[in-house]
Amino acid sequence: MIETLRTAKYLVAKYIPDLRRCEPRNIGVIIWSPEGVEARFFAEKENQPGVIDGRSVPSFVTNLSAYKQWVQYWRSEIQKSETRPVLGGEPVAQDSPEFTEALKTANRGNFFLTDGGFLLDKISSDQLPHLADHLFTTLVDTNALEDARDLTLDQVCDELLQASKLAGDPHFHNRYQVRCPVAGEEEEFTFSHAYKNGTLERLYQRVPMPKRKRLSLKNIHDAAWMFEKVIDAKIIARAKGAALVYVNEDQQQDSDVESALKVLGLVTNVINLHDRETALEEFQQLAFRSIG
Repeated sequence: MIETLRTAKYLVAKYIPDLRRCEPRNIGVIIWSPEGVEARFFAEKENQPGVIDGRSVPSFVTNLSAYKQWVQYWRSEIQKSETRPVLGGEPVAQDSPEFTEALKTANRGNFFLTDGGFLLDKISSDQLPHLADHLFTTLVDTNALEDARDLTLDQVCDELLQASKLAGDPHFHNRYQVRCPVAGEEEEFTFSHAYKNGTLERLYQRVPMPKRKRLSLKNIHDAAWMFEKVIDAKIIARAKGAALVYVNEDQQQDSDVESALKVLGLVTNVINLHDRETALEEFQQLAFRSIG
């Protein structure tokens, strides 16, 4: 009945940071109607659909490059007059109610589209952009945006994890959550990565160092607090934790940054990914351990 009325309907774009935990986060919306298609995604630059501002992508998205590729793919498909189901079959016209079903056939891995709902009122083409803004604001938690990303840190860390083969290790976890007693209460900390093969063997925290010094110092102090608490609670030994930073030569000369990193180093190990060989050796040790 709804399909024959050709009412508007929408899809929710979702991302799962860790497939083993299967806890999806909403990252965008796509609205289909007989009058056209509109979409909104996290971190798109204003008036530049499909162009991603990497520093605005929330840190729960662990693969920035893949995120950009998926947004560009979805944008490309909805701009076409027809799309072909990934598993084969006849092309589906954009003005067909089956268009959204064809889009969903590309679902795989961490990124996917799921049915959101139908809109029974007739929607004009002029109303679509406003409706897309409303649904995006309603369904996607834009308040979840965290402090600015450090694009160099993310890129280098992702590259090193892939090069070391650690990223594909079944014992390697992204966004690992730890429950820790703090002042008589229990808090939940989320670390960037962990390695757990029976026992917890490593906790890693990426510590962004954006250009704004205030944010850099805040990130360092926050990471130091997390490591201090899990070590005090004997969840992990100091030697098995590490803060992952990317500090270039200029930053190393900054006295404030140098001092803050020394404080962090009193709590846990600090691995500067600017020294790629040392970082790669650290990751390879764990990867080889799993092979052995």
